[in-house]
Order: sequence, then C-alpha cells, then structure tokens
Amino acid sequence: MPRPGRLALTALLLALLPLAAAAEVQLQVEGVPAELRASLRAALGIANLPENPRPQLIRRRHARASTELRSALKAFGYYEPSIEAQLRLDSAEDWQARYRIEPGPRWVWEAAHITAAEDFSAPWLERLRREAATLEGRPLDHREYRQLKSALLAQAQGAGYLDVELAQAELRVNLDTRKARAVLKVEPGPQYRFGQVRIEQSILDPDFLQRFNPIREGSVFDPGAVLDLRLRLFDLDYFDDIVVSTERAPDSGRIDVLLDTVPKPSQRWEVGAGWGTDTGPRVLGALDLRHLNRRGHRIESEARLSEVKIDLSARYVIPTGPEPAEGWSLRTQRREEKLGDTETTTLLTGVGRTRADGPRLWNFYVNYEGERFAFADGETKTDLVLPGVSLTLRGLDDLLLPRRGYTLFVDVHGSHDALLSTTTLLQSQLQLRWIMPLSQRSRLILRGQAGANWVAEEEEVPVSQRFFAGGDGSIRGYDYRQVAPRNDAGEVVGGRYLQTASIEVDRLIWGNYGLAAFYDTGSASAGWLEDLVSAAGLGFRWATPVGMLRVDLAHPLNGDDGLQLHIGIGGEL
Repeated sequence: MPRPGRLALTALLLALLPLAAAAEVQLQVEGVPAELRASLRAALGIANLPENPRPQLIRRRHARASTELRSALKAFGYYEPSIEAQLRLDSAEDWQARYRIEPGPRWVWEAAHITAAEDFSAPWLERLRREAATLEGRPLDHREYRQLKSALLAQAQGAGYLDVELAQAELRVNLDTRKARAVLKVEPGPQYRFGQVRIEQSILDPDFLQRFNPIREGSVFDPGAVLDLRLRLFDLDYFDDIVVSTERAPDSGRIDVLLDTVPKPSQRWEVGAGWGTDTGPRVLGALDLRHLNRRGHRIESEARLSEVKIDLSARYVIPTGPEPAEGWSLRTQRREEKLGDTETTTLLTGVGRTRADGPRLWNFYVNYEGERFAFADGETKTDLVLPGVSLTLRGLDDLLLPRRGYTLFVDVHGSHDALLSTTTLLQSQLQLRWIMPLSQRSRLILRGQAGANWVAEEEEVPVSQRFFAGGDGSIRGYDYRQVAPRNDAGEVVGGRYLQTASIEVDRLIWGNYGLAAFYDTGSASAGWLEDLVSAAGLGFRWATPVGMLRVDLAHPLNGDDGLQLHIGIGGEL
C-alpha cells in the first residue's frame, strides 16, 4: 500500500498542476502600423488560445504564426514580407511570443474591370464601374475587392435581378510589376417586378393601410422596399408581428408579396411608480385605445401624479399618411403644479397637424390655454390662444442606450391680445442633446437649452410660459426649477430668458457599471446671459435593459454649500 506521506505528496502535486499550466502568452507584433497590427493579431492562432494551454499547443501555434502573418499581410498588399519569429519561456514561467515584421513594398491596384452580358447596360452598373476606376494607383487592399463583389450583387438584386451571378471573379496579381487587377463579369438574368402586394389583416380598412404602402404593382422589385414596408407597418403600432412571404412567377417576371399580420391588443394599459429627486414619489397610469375604428383612429391618455405636479392628458389621433407619424390630433390637458408657495393650474385644449419630411418631424398647432397662478401678492388668471410650430430632428444608433446620436427640438409660438388672449407674447425655444463615443466604453454627452419671451407686459405672462432652471436635466446641484428670478416675497416667479449647457463624460468600468463626471451651467433670468450659476459633480451609471440608471452627486459652484442628489433612468435622447 502507498504510504500516507506519498499519497499526500501526490495529491499536492496534482493540485499544483493547474497552477503550473496557467502560464500566460505575452504576444508582440512589431514593425507595422497600429491600424494593421490589430488585424494581424486577430489572424494569429497563438492569440486565441484556450485557457491554460499546454506547452505543445503553444509551440504548434507559434510554428504556424509566420504562415498566418504572410497570408494576412497579402490581404493588405504586402506580398514580400520578412518575418522574424521568436518564442521563449521567461523567468516568470510566462511565454513570450515576438514577431518582428518588415512588410516590404506595398503593391497597388492596376485596374478593376467590370463586364456584363452582351448588350446589357444599367445605371447601377455604370456607377459601380466609375467607383471601380477610382481604385487605379491606390494601395492594394483585398477588402476593397470583396466589397466590390458584394456591391455588384447587392445593386443588381436591388434593381430586380434576383438571379444575378458572377460568371467571373478574379484577382490577378502580377509578380513582376507588383500590381493587381480585378476582373468581374456579371450575368444579371431576368429583371423581376412587383406583382400583387397584399397585407393580410382584419382590423383596418384595406384602403387605409394602402396609404402607407409605397410599392406599386409593376415597379421594379426591390427587397429593400419590402423591408421598408414591413417597418412602416410596425411603426403604426397596430401589429404585433408581420411575416413576409413571396411567390415568384418566372414566366411573367412578377413577384407577389404577402404580409401576414398579427394584431396587437386593442387596448394597452400601463401602471408604474417611482421616485425622483425633482418630484419625490410619483405614479404613472396610461391607457391607449389603439384602433377605435377601421380608419385607425386612436386615443392616448396618461396620468402623472407626484408631490409637486398633477398632470392629466388625453389625445385623439387621426392618422392621415403616407408616413406613420403623420396625422391630426385633438388634445386636452389639465396640469396642477406647486413650487414652494406658488401654485398654478392650467387647462389646455388644442388641435395639431403632424407632418414627416424625411428625418424632420413638423408639428403645426393651435392651443387654447387657460391658467390660474397664485403668488403671495395675489392671484392672476390668463387666457391665451397660441398658434405655433415645432420641429424635431432625431438620429441615434440605439433608442435606450445610445452611443452616438442627437436630438434637436425647436418651437415657436405666440399670442395676441386682439385674438382672444389676455397677453401679447412671442416665445421661441431650442433644445439640443448630442452623444458621441470617445472610446469603446466611454461617451461624451453635450446638452443645451435656450429660450426667450418677447412680451408687452412681462408681469402678465402666465407661469406656464415663463422659464425655470435647476434640477435633473437642467442644472444639477440646484433644486428643481429654483434657478429663476424671485419676487419681493422671495417666491420663484420665472424668467424671461433661458440658457443652460452641460458637458458630461461617462465610462463603463465594470461590465454594465460605470462612472461619470459632469459640469452644468446656466440660468433662467430677466436678461440674456444674466445670473449664471454652475455646478460640477460625479455620478454612478448602470446600463439596464430599460435605459441608463443615473445617480449623480452635484456640488454648486456659486456660494451654495452641500451636495445635491439626482436620480434618473431611461433613454437619454
């Protein structure tokens, strides 16, 4: 029988084996530009080893490294490289793999020729030929050859040539001249056109849905147009799923398209609760009636209740097409808000017309607004008829967690005492938010607001038309809507002008958790750029499935002591 001491020693050696095998491979690729180095590392098998690799595997991968590097360098036009490869085990029992590369001369494009079947000509083909001609004399890059082949097939299919084939696809390399020539020959086949385009559903009038269908029978078949139609139908918010199927008739050259839909429930309920530093505890209730009739009319209603604000609103929407966002709306709203000793009650009724123009969303409206607002020195009632127009521009790569994008909102509206209003005023507002990546895990966030009131009698301007600053989304470090002019009683009464700006940098450090640093400045004031205040702070970030959770600590920089806590969650644009 083995002795107990020998058994213990064997067990200890077995336990230490994983530690001995846990040596790391330090990889160095030298002698090439940084943008090329990343691609070469990705091509190396020794750069993609499993955890705790055996020494034999490391040596095998190293033996193949020179071949892998030569193949990767050819893709960038370097056909005559010199490679020095070294592998050694250092004193710390880590492997050091070093590859010193002298890439040699870079080969260039001589030409790229695209031909087609006899007597075939098309605008997309001529356009690709002109693009291919620009390659002449440029450094050789095999990716451009692959992109040219992909573009040739994609452009042909987008023009209705679904059976397109590349009869010839060659990259010819001349070893004597160090030049490369691409030779591509396309056989497009027959051109297909749209047959019938049917939307299978039972909740809406077919004629109503056809407003949103830009495809016409007999037009050139384009798979992208079918995808666009499917997305437009989703944007209408009537359907939960849309399955596309096609049927090709080679004899007639037509393709019939069927979009089989699954309707959403006719009603959507939403109930929620939360807490915010600006509002305290809050609850939300919403009810949407998606399709009241077969013309797609709908009602959107919402109730927001908190310690400082009660907001009840409803909107009747009549879609008009041809864009999903376009339509008429009838709106009513009741809002009660309390800021310190100031109380306001606003009743609003209005009609609006929304139009989509590419990325631009226009809203033309006329609102009636009746407001009662009370300060320490008394109560005032106003009535305003406010015609106006607003423009929204938005572009972002992700709705909830964008890394790049922007939102621009501009609004101009006014009233006149000769048109059923107690006050004559003209107001304009601008809001801009912009996000851009600084690195793979960090972002720069810029935010700005500007607004101005042109009025005959400033004291008669209702509180709803005055400007306030402070709080989350405005100037952190100051209480919600407390950065504004005050009356003799010390009550915040709002300003004639608004100007705020913010710069923030955030970075995810541990998985979906990160930190942020920010600087906010601005004011709401009686004069432009007056009484500016500033604040700076740090924040915690958590990228959740419903948007970024933001917890900020902001310190005022204008004589106020202490820190302000701000908490928010949701989309940032």
